Amino acid sequence: MIKKESYINLTAFGFLFLFAVTIGVLGYTVARTDFILYISLYTAAFSTYGLLIFNAFQHKNLKLWQLLAAALFVRLALLGMQPNLSDDFFRFAWDGRLLAAGINPFLYSPEELLHSQVYKDLQLDKLFYGDYINDWSYYNGLNSKPYHSVYPTTLQLVFGFSALLFPHHLLGQLIVMRLYIILAELGTFYFTLKILKIRKLDKRFLLIYAFNPLIILEWTGNIHFEAFAVFFLSGAVYYILKNNITISALFLSGAVVSKLIPLMFLPLFFAFTDWKKGSLHSFLTLFFSALLLLPFFADGAAIANLGKSLSLYFASFEFNASFYYLFQYLWSFFAQYPDKNLTVKLLQVSVILLILWMGFRKKQIRPADFQTYLLFALLAYFLATRTVHPWYLGTLVWLCIFTPFRLPVFWSFLVGLTYITYWGGGFEERIWIVVLEYLILLGIAVNELRSAKQSPAATID
Repeated sequence: MIKKESYINLTAFGFLFLFAVTIGVLGYTVARTDFILYISLYTAAFSTYGLLIFNAFQHKNLKLWQLLAAALFVRLALLGMQPNLSDDFFRFAWDGRLLAAGINPFLYSPEELLHSQVYKDLQLDKLFYGDYINDWSYYNGLNSKPYHSVYPTTLQLVFGFSALLFPHHLLGQLIVMRLYIILAELGTFYFTLKILKIRKLDKRFLLIYAFNPLIILEWTGNIHFEAFAVFFLSGAVYYILKNNITISALFLSGAVVSKLIPLMFLPLFFAFTDWKKGSLHSFLTLFFSALLLLPFFADGAAIANLGKSLSLYFASFEFNASFYYLFQYLWSFFAQYPDKNLTVKLLQVSVILLILWMGFRKKQIRPADFQTYLLFALLAYFLATRTVHPWYLGTLVWLCIFTPFRLPVFWSFLVGLTYITYWGGGFEERIWIVVLEYLILLGIAVNELRSAKQSPAATID
């Protein structure tokens, strides 16, 4: 007869095996144009993920390090895959080739280099993916040829180093980038465990982040560097909890020069510290960020190009928005051509005012409140912006594990529905899918807010 403990272990290993296989099949065999197959396997991955997390909390036979090692293995298993849900990696490789050749990628757009000697010398028309049969003409793969790069210092160093190691081998470059992402996630594991210990929360909450299918597929598999921002943010949060202002600011500057968006968190650090410490933290964060950006932006043209590209991005792209789409729809009843820019500005101002209100309305909030504020600030930003790609949401998933709110976990599944936009090879956003996604999220949010005060992890007042 099989002992109960052995049965529980076999069940856990069964869930781990099914999870790993599902993630592997999704990564290596499914294209984003095949929506039915993708969403079926994505649903299976999240179902197994839920069972895995439930089993980990109900039965603690497997040690935490064993489960984290399994999460690491699943990520390593995706090292050799071709990104299948995003083509951003072409730009990463492009920037890396330029940087490895000593060219500042912020000075020239791909279109500007198309007929230049640099384009010919660096053979920017193609980069081999492992063999001479499956070569990719990756200039054609770029999705933003008229735009200058928008990826800041930390990412550029990774791009450049990967190109130095594999100057003519795209898969080699992608593997190096993935290894950096995995290293960043290991750093996140480390700081998260320390934060959970300080907060006296169950360390197994880390598993909610470590096994999240969206994070594994979008960050490691499809090479998105939100992993860097979360690593640096986790260090910033840990050191502010330890009252180390300087090191916290250094880590937060690392997050800023990885994804820029974490700069919005600066006012929230005032809510956790006094005015003097908050001012010092903000000054040091801005100072360190400026130092880290300086190597690429000492040239005024590079700064102008970055600003122009960011402006064009925020002015041109719309995908999976919530309040932006809603306000544009309501506005259409009063004007034939609603002012998109005005809508964006009103939403941006609303988010800024919300963050300032949270940051300065009262002093010395508890650690539970601080991390809840971070979660709500980023959630508000994503609800107000007009472009929400699936991989953006991983940061919310990490933040939510320190709070009683699990809305981001549900959202990380629901956002998979948006890949219907690419069904059949085109690009057609189905608004009814977006409406369904946010209506479900609204129901979850209302339910969680009602029960928030019953949890010791956070308070809402």
